[in-house]
Amino acid sequence: MWGALLGLLFGVTGFLRNHRAPPMRISTDEPQVSQMQMPLPAEGLKSPRDLGIWLKRELQIDGNLGRARREPGASRRLGRQEHDSAGAMVGVMIASPGGNVMAEYWVGNNIVSVKRTENTFLAMMTNLHKGVGLSIGWVLLIDTFASSIILRPACCGPS
Repeated sequence: MWGALLGLLFGVTGFLRNHRAPPMRISTDEPQVSQMQMPLPAEGLKSPRDLGIWLKRELQIDGNLGRARREPGASRRLGRQEHDSAGAMVGVMIASPGGNVMAEYWVGNNIVSVKRTENTFLAMMTNLHKGVGLSIGWVLLIDTFASSIILRPACCGPS
């Protein structure tokens, strides 16, 4: 029963993936996008990973921490140590099948800019097919399912 449902899921999402470009495009509709600004936590942020962990806790997000980056601004030297000056940016992305959250923090600022995107049902199903923001367990499950489809005809012949 579960295998049939998983097969149906991959069949439908595969069909949507095959029809994502014109002229036979099937629209998954536009995602809902919201932007907000959040005050910087009192303890501050030491790394992009800290920003992602804080954001997941504050917004109660279940996705995986994706791209985290730190882009240095102009740096200045004080004595023997180099310090980031204003202009340095820290950014993270948290992805899940249902949507994603991108956040940017500019060093010296006291706010974090957050852009949250929530996908439609069809887009979420397509992201499940692609494994966007999912754990290694899901990836192994879909790989096992795909392997069974490929290997069944080879080992057992036509039924």
